[in-house]
Formats: sequence, structure tokens, C-alpha cells
Amino acid sequence: RSAFLLALLVGTAQPAQAQLGELKWRLHGGVVQPLATGNEYFSLGPSVAVDAAYPLGERVDLLLDLGWDYVNTDDHNPTPVTNLWRYRLELEDALMGERDGGLSVHAFAGGGATTFYSHKFYLVSRQPYSFDGERLRGTSLTGTGGLRLGMKSPDGIKFWLTGKVNWTPLNDLNQDALHELSTSLFQPQGLEPIKSIMAVSVTLGVGL
Repeated sequence: RSAFLLALLVGTAQPAQAQLGELKWRLHGGVVQPLATGNEYFSLGPSVAVDAAYPLGERVDLLLDLGWDYVNTDDHNPTPVTNLWRYRLELEDALMGERDGGLSVHAFAGGGATTFYSHKFYLVSRQPYSFDGERLRGTSLTGTGGLRLGMKSPDGIKFWLTGKVNWTPLNDLNQDALHELSTSLFQPQGLEPIKSIMAVSVTLGVGL
């Protein structure tokens, strides 16, 4: 997997001035919602991302996609607010319309990694409590894919509506901590154990 990513980077390497001249940047902002079992542990939160597109062909781009999802909790979710820092390489293909034209539909897919870092929490099984508490933390592989609708305004600004799905497995320590947090007097068995987080984000973006 590492060799494949390295080959992609080497294959697209160009002299610095030529590469910078062809890169196209976009900034995205919206919301993220965990799905399936993850919806029982985490709730809706903000999502932001920036990507840089390097053209590989007439309709295909290589993307460096950097994002931050902030999955919130509420009274019905037993788990801490968690930051998900995402970094991915993707291929994006213009399915309909011109890549830089008025209206276009794009599909993208790729992979990378997600780093977890949650707010502080305490576990009964790890008494005596330390001042620093516990956190969900660690880095896992991530698979991603989705669709974008591009719309160009009369003044030439391209806007993007993106629907994206991310799948990220959890390490054993995070799985155990989340399941223990889900136990209570009213639900002593806890929620169904969670092994991964699948989340969908919907964002509105603009070309920079």
C-alpha cells in the first residue's frame, strides 16, 4: 500500500514551478453524520476540508484531500466529542460536463489515514483516575468515496456540493473504551460494540 502511494507521488512529480501552476485548490465546509452503529455513539458535527487537484488527464485529477470532522455528542450519546483529522489521496473523474465548465458531476475514491483525538473522559475500570484522564487516540487507515456537483456562477466562481463517505476502523483500545462508556444503570450491557466508524459528510465548497 505504501509503495502504491509512493508510486503515485513520484509519477506526478514535476518541476516545482510547473506543478504549482497546475494545482487547483478548493475549500469545503458542512456537516458530518456517523452512520449505522456509529450513530449510537456519535452525533452530527461540523466538517471542513481543503483539497488540491493535480490533472492526470483531460477528465481525471489526483487529489490531496485534507479534512477535519468534529463528531459531537449530546444527552443520548455516551461518548466524548472527538476530532477526526483526515488525510487522503484520491482519484476524481468528471462523469458529466466539463471539469472547469458551468455544470459537472464528478466521482472520487481513494484512501489514506485518520487520526483520532477526543476530549478527556474517565473509565471506571481504570481507577484510580489520573488528572489527564483518557482519550480516544491513534491513527487508522481510511477508505473514502463520493460524488460532487460542480456549478459555475456568472462571475466565473466554481462552487461544489459534495457528498462523501469515510470508513475508518478503530483500534482495540478505542473499541473497549467506547463500549465501556456506553454502559450505564439503564443499559448495563452497553451498546453494540463498535469496530469502525462510517460517516457521511455533506459540504459546500468553492474553488480558490
